Amino acid sequence: MDHLEILPVEDEKTEREFLWFPYRLYRNHPYWVPPLLTAQKELFDISRHPFHRHGTVQRFLATRSARTVGRIAAILDPRYNEFHHENAGFFGFLEMIEDAAVASGLLETAREWLRQRGVNVMRGPVNPSTNYECGLLVDGFDSSPRVMMTYNYPYYARLVEQAGLRKARDLLAYEVSAQSVRAGRVNALLERAKCDGMRIRMVRLSEFDQEVELAWGLYNSAWARNWGFVPMSREEFFHHAREMRPILIPKLVLFAEI
Repeated sequence: MDHLEILPVEDEKTEREFLWFPYRLYRNHPYWVPPLLTAQKELFDISRHPFHRHGTVQRFLATRSARTVGRIAAILDPRYNEFHHENAGFFGFLEMIEDAAVASGLLETAREWLRQRGVNVMRGPVNPSTNYECGLLVDGFDSSPRVMMTYNYPYYARLVEQAGLRKARDLLAYEVSAQSVRAGRVNALLERAKCDGMRIRMVRLSEFDQEVELAWGLYNSAWARNWGFVPMSREEFFHHAREMRPILIPKLVLFAEI
């Protein structure tokens, strides 16, 4: 078998390979939705994306006979460790062919990079934190992924476990149809809330920055006790909001106030 090499992403050629590898891996796949290439480029741009103000991301490529067969990123996020009083590191952006040697080589490279920086536990995938896409898909391979949900081939979980990792948590996704909602109960709760002085309003696009400021505080407060949560910086949250603004539909973005 040809020799497997794990190389750091450090120039335009390896940068391009890292970005384009998933497009080749999932070519013509009926359920994989390609990410916007411009958004992916910006996410890894240390001069533009606010995650890099506090986090460090080192990407690697797996190659065999000059052909890319996998990729991974090792991620160090001091905000996570400060919030959870841990010494953890992460891996993310994992893509690979069905090959145990490739999987173990990629994960061991990420693990060693983190170990050299004093990290004693590695978790993932997070891309690059739980505020973004995270987790491996282990069920539901025949359904289309939604926004900010991962998709991968069924063999990923098996190869990751063979490489020595074990499941940390189940991350569950729920689908609720309009037909399954008990309208009577919802309306009764709404009427009770109104009696308590609550009102529901749409987002005010004319006061966008103030609304984002409000949402930022709510987001970090509401998710503070969720497993794996890391507080999002103001700069990072505003970056997300500005990305979403062009597709934002005001009547679907609601605030409840008392």
